[in-house]
Order: sequence, then C-alpha cells, then structure tokens
Amino acid sequence: MDDEKNIVNDPASGYANNQKTKEITFFNSFDEMEDFGRMKMAKMTPAQRLDTLEQMRKFFFKDYLNADGSWPPLDRVITVIYKE
Repeated sequence: MDDEKNIVNDPASGYANNQKTKEITFFNSFDEMEDFGRMKMAKMTPAQRLDTLEQMRKFFFKDYLNADGSWPPLDRVITVIYKE
C-alpha cells in the first residue's frame, strides 16, 4: 500500500447523500452537481415526487404540525350568501 495520504481538494465541489444506498457522490463542479440533481428528479415517479414534496412541506412548516408530525385538520367553514 502506498504511504501517500488521501488528500481532498474541495474548492468547488459538493456531494449528495443517497438515502437508500447510503452512498456519497462527489462532484467536480456545480454544473455537474446540478445535472445530477436534474437526472435524479427525472427518474422519480410522480408518487416519489409528491412524497419528496410532502417531506419538504413538513420540514419548512414544522411549526404548524401536530405533536405526532401530522397536519392539523382544516377548518371547514361554509358561508352562505343570499342574493336578493
């Protein structure tokens, strides 16, 4: 085995964590990272996209969730307007 150290030069790179396989993907540029994101979204089914949207909604609006992580019921108010 080489005595060289593993050195990471990271001036403009990013990574993506794949939740299912627990892999980390490193990119050499931001363009490459954006292309990867677009490709990943294009491969998703509509149901997967909606699931991702729901996760994002719960993350950004967590102050409005119930203690168990569910959404509170919507108030159903019907206003009847009579025209004469």
